[in-house]
Amino acid sequence: DLENYGRNLDMILGRLTQTGARVIIAQLDDQSLRPVVTRGEAFPDISKDEVTMMSAQVKRYNGVIAEKAAGYGARVVNFFDTLIFTSPSTLADDGNHPNATGYDLVASLWFDVLKGMLG
Repeated sequence: DLENYGRNLDMILGRLTQTGARVIIAQLDDQSLRPVVTRGEAFPDISKDEVTMMSAQVKRYNGVIAEKAAGYGARVVNFFDTLIFTSPSTLADDGNHPNATGYDLVASLWFDVLKGMLG
């Protein structure tokens, strides 16, 4: 649940920052928008209401990630506002995982945040 998630992030981020580590954490993409979900292949019995709940839930979890990252001075990689996990041009045929182009974009997002930390 969301409260346990927040507590777990506090524990993890707290321990990491106590060591002096510079921390990068990623926000989640909206998995309800992935083709594997929208085509009904992965979850054939999932209802539209459940898909809507998935989307709302990831927004709440991303809010916790943003809040905790700010509190611990961690940088954030934002996968929520990308099309990597929704575009056929960046996804494998399974409609769920990135293809080579998608993984290049994933790496670029991480690298951009890391590069900003290295100044």
